[in-house]
Amino acid sequence: MLPATDSWISRADASTRAGVLLGKAGGSCARGCTSGEKLHWWGKGVTDEDCLSLAKALSAQSGRELKNLLLGTNSVGDACVRALASSARAGHLKELRALGLSGNRITDDGCEAWAGAWRDGGASLIDLYLSRQRGDGLTDRCATSLAAAIGAAGGSLRRLSMGDSGLSMSGLAALLQAAASGSSVLRELSLNNNSICGRPSPPVVEALRRIADSAASCSANRSCAGRQRSLRLSIRKQHGCKALEEQAAAAAWRALQTELPSLEIAF
Repeated sequence: MLPATDSWISRADASTRAGVLLGKAGGSCARGCTSGEKLHWWGKGVTDEDCLSLAKALSAQSGRELKNLLLGTNSVGDACVRALASSARAGHLKELRALGLSGNRITDDGCEAWAGAWRDGGASLIDLYLSRQRGDGLTDRCATSLAAAIGAAGGSLRRLSMGDSGLSMSGLAALLQAAASGSSVLRELSLNNNSICGRPSPPVVEALRRIADSAASCSANRSCAGRQRSLRLSIRKQHGCKALEEQAAAAAWRALQTELPSLEIAF
């Protein structure tokens, strides 16, 4: 059941869902809050069926007010993400800035559906959270599709979280190459607890050097308003890696951090 609200969502089409009041939060949205601009519904038991009703309500009202949609730690999957992607393609999520879907059961299929809509201009995301998907989870397929969206959608995304997934060095390289594009403003890339094993690959090193060069140029010229000035990359606690290889890999990452002090690499 979706949390009830007296905002535009409940007015849009209350008949499509049960209007059970789970409570508006007072004060901090860390406890969950509902308003015309913010739907912060962590751990509220939201399902795919609820999400389809939400997408219908968004379409009915064009979703123009909605800026934050946080559905982490629920039970939504690819059907939910496809519904949101359809709303975005129809122009109903143009104002969306933060999308939180961590702790659900989304797969690469759902990720690709959202990335395609985002790539085509369906939203102007600043924050995207996709960590800890249950079941099959997310892999390099998702990372590659998101990288294409980051490159095509231009400079809006600043924070991306895909921890506790199945990414490898290839997925990391795709994301960093997108971040190295001239229009990117990506500043935080959190990929902890994946399978990014071994020394940084040549594409990864090249992309990080380009990002560092861009950051140095912006700092020197002060002519990069809104553009990327630095990057925090977090790749702690990778799993499935061979211990001896990881000792050498850690040394290589440390050397790269020393070479590129404008970047912050946590490994």
